[in-house]
Amino acid sequence: MTSDDGWEEVYKDDLTISIPQKPTKTNSKYSILLSLIFIFKEFNKPVNIPKINEYIDFNIINKMRQLIMTQNNLQTSQFNFTDFVKNILFFKYLKKYMFLRIYFVIDESKIESFLEIYVNNIVLKNKDKYKANVFYIDSDGKIEDSSLYFSRDMKNHGIYLEVLEIFINKNRHKNNLNHVRHKDESFNSKDNKEENNTFKINKDEINKEISSFDHIEAFRKLDTERLKQIPTSLIKFKKHPLYCLESVLKINQILRSKENIQGFYKGEGVFLRDEIINLKSDKYFYRQGLIPKSIEPKQNLDTIEHNRGPNTHNNGVTTAEHNIEERVKPLKILNEGLINQVCLYSEDQVEKMVVKDLNPQSNVQDFFHENHIPVNCLYLRNEYSELVCQRLGVEYRRCFVGFNRQNPVYRGIFIYKRDLFVVSNFIFEYYDNMKKKERLSTSRDIIRNWEKIVKFCKKYKKLKSRI
Repeated sequence: MTSDDGWEEVYKDDLTISIPQKPTKTNSKYSILLSLIFIFKEFNKPVNIPKINEYIDFNIINKMRQLIMTQNNLQTSQFNFTDFVKNILFFKYLKKYMFLRIYFVIDESKIESFLEIYVNNIVLKNKDKYKANVFYIDSDGKIEDSSLYFSRDMKNHGIYLEVLEIFINKNRHKNNLNHVRHKDESFNSKDNKEENNTFKINKDEINKEISSFDHIEAFRKLDTERLKQIPTSLIKFKKHPLYCLESVLKINQILRSKENIQGFYKGEGVFLRDEIINLKSDKYFYRQGLIPKSIEPKQNLDTIEHNRGPNTHNNGVTTAEHNIEERVKPLKILNEGLINQVCLYSEDQVEKMVVKDLNPQSNVQDFFHENHIPVNCLYLRNEYSELVCQRLGVEYRRCFVGFNRQNPVYRGIFIYKRDLFVVSNFIFEYYDNMKKKERLSTSRDIIRNWEKIVKFCKKYKKLKSRI
């Protein structure tokens, strides 16, 4: 057996397995950002749009398409170009003559695009679906997300929307500036000057404005039809503006009615999003100065038998009416029966809180909202108000407003309205007296400091005279 047959010659392992790393949220965000930057960089490049003598929409489309193919030595029978850069150029050529949209499919590895054009009162629409997020830019410069319809997989849709919103806001700001600049130029142009008390009106521009409503309405109808289609995934149901599933509702949401079913998704009923009721806890409403509505008092008839006598009525049976105040029941209860039980109510189930008097059991009272002020009391917020009430013997309650680092915070007091005149006058007098004491203390400190300075100067003069 030679050394070649032993393990001594094994110096490299070709069987190592490389484990692919899962892309993080930051990496996905950077990838989407770079794709959008590349798209808008190409989109903002200046282009010389060729002039053609065609008036039929389909002829214009074919002519422009042939121009791009000859310029780039392309041979294709497809309506859209496979390269999104060529589609951007195609879009710029056509938007001078007709209204259209260019869609971009943002994948982590590549960028795809396609066009939808308004021709002869119809929209040449795309019916394909893509495994990535999609957005469009129309001839007016409007940018909007279209992933709900065109995407089969809305992975990282939240990150994608966050990045896309940056470009949408910048584009909106740019369009507003261009609109203001266009108004200033049109106002200062010669065509807008008065001639014989009239303005010059361009009929071609008016006809163009009127015809522009047709393509806007056509695309609006197309968007509405697409939006009315039932989503095909749970992620789309969570983000869809029209439809929802009961299984994907939040913990504080319920359906108003389960009768109006719009369709089915995997055997589960699909409902309108307008049927959702957002619930909030009783603690939340309490901080807003609201409490659950009270039901009309019930009248209970308690029959009590008495011995016959001069004061008995109705054959010795008297009736006593007791008003029992009840509150509406919560629409949903979380952790029912446990210590951390939470009752959830809708906004229709609550009413304004009315506090009748000060809390007789404690010197502290909640003050989160104006409705927490008792009807016969006032709220005072002064640094001396509590001290003055203590010295005068006036009844008051400290106002608890919340916590700061788990420490209770008190701010202001509640007092009865009848005590306001006395308390306010004494607060003013106390404040004036404290200011006088403060000024007196300040003047004494000044005098004391001057005496020290004079004493120091005398010592210095005495030492200097000895030298």
